[in-house]
Amino acid sequence: MAADFGIRPGSRMVFTGVVTLFVHTSFCSKPLGARVGRGGEIAIRVLLSARELGITTIAIFTQDDPNHTTLADEAILLDSPKDFVDVAKIVFICLDQKADSLHPPYGFLLENPELVKRLEQAGITFIEPTAQILRETSDKTLACSLALRNGFLVLAASDATTRCIQDAKAFINSVGYPVMIKAVDGGGGRGISLVEGAADLETSFSRACGESPSGNVFMEKTAIRGFRNIEIQMIGDSYGEVTHLWKRECNIQRRFQKVIELVPSTIKDRCVIREVINSAVRLARSIRYQSLSTFEFLVHESSGESYFLEVNPRVQVEHTDTEEVAGIDIVRSQLLLALGIPLPDLDLPSSQWDDSSSMRQHAIQLRVTAEDAKKGFTLSMGRISNHKLPEGQGIRVDTHLRRANSTTVGPAYDSLLAKVIVRASTSETTGQKAIRALHDFQITGVQSNIPVLLGVLQSEDFIRGACSIR
Repeated sequence: MAADFGIRPGSRMVFTGVVTLFVHTSFCSKPLGARVGRGGEIAIRVLLSARELGITTIAIFTQDDPNHTTLADEAILLDSPKDFVDVAKIVFICLDQKADSLHPPYGFLLENPELVKRLEQAGITFIEPTAQILRETSDKTLACSLALRNGFLVLAASDATTRCIQDAKAFINSVGYPVMIKAVDGGGGRGISLVEGAADLETSFSRACGESPSGNVFMEKTAIRGFRNIEIQMIGDSYGEVTHLWKRECNIQRRFQKVIELVPSTIKDRCVIREVINSAVRLARSIRYQSLSTFEFLVHESSGESYFLEVNPRVQVEHTDTEEVAGIDIVRSQLLLALGIPLPDLDLPSSQWDDSSSMRQHAIQLRVTAEDAKKGFTLSMGRISNHKLPEGQGIRVDTHLRRANSTTVGPAYDSLLAKVIVRASTSETTGQKAIRALHDFQITGVQSNIPVLLGVLQSEDFIRGACSIR
């Protein structure tokens, strides 16, 4: 039975971030609020799920990014994009609007334990993990320590964070190349540098520090050849119940930013995958994880080796793959858990099938970005005057692009324009549909990475399922 959180008709709930939604619901027990990432596809994604649950929404936005506000009941104009990562301003908005909770999407602010602490002090519920869970998981060095305490293999890493390159040199002298330099508070591929030799060390170290909000990094011995980047979708309620929604494979990356994600994994040995899933569940249960997250591992199919990599304590950009294969709404499930619904009441498909291959569905997500590959994947800025989205059975597009409003691509936000998600009964059919969908996707006004995505999908290695992280 669900706990009584005291939500009453007329209560208000907030989703903040590049979108803030203040919600009112008629069936729950306690007003909730939410923080959403940029006013892009994730903002629209959460707004739609909230509306389906009878939640009234208020969106916050900036002048050059208003497209999502058409789906909200009310909207608040901010002065600049910097307001989205201003803890004091976000908390003030919640209090001023008499909101009772906040929902985060992707972004640095959502993994900030200080935000959660301030919200708790103000009596505002955070629709994501608790402050304690964030402290243990969002800092990558602490997450690795947690994994070690629970008996997981972890790649050799520096003992403490640093801003000093001499510390990096000392670590490399002890373990050798190649190594990764990672921002402790990075995300979305930012703050990560692969260093394969001394010639690259200083530049890579400086770049990783510069992309860290705190300026702190740590070093990690890396495993690259033959390893796959496997992430397990985790979900937990506030009563100690934790389960999984299978796995995704995320080997195709550009500057450590995932661009193509697959379900199921191309690893054919299901025993290897099953062991990784069980390990992720065991680790999540050890901290009574709440809400959504992914636990990431590096897995080598032929040797069976697996190393814990990190925890992402939030809804991931690539959650759509899992939704398509499982036939569920992950964001809706997250909101229901925040409203006090126990995990067993969600009747998730993983309670019936241990492996997504039992669903006989394949899915692939393609991130379409405003980047010019011919200029080193630099941001392609400009105004999108026209676009045409792909259509057809098994084709889904999550995007903030709207025909009624032109969209400006500028330096304030990331380059993501849309996510094309393709579902079919076999990997071959999924790949064919994805290629057709990308050919049908038209954008006028900026360059995109569509030619690069097509090149990957049509490559022999990808078709054979032979792509590893290197």
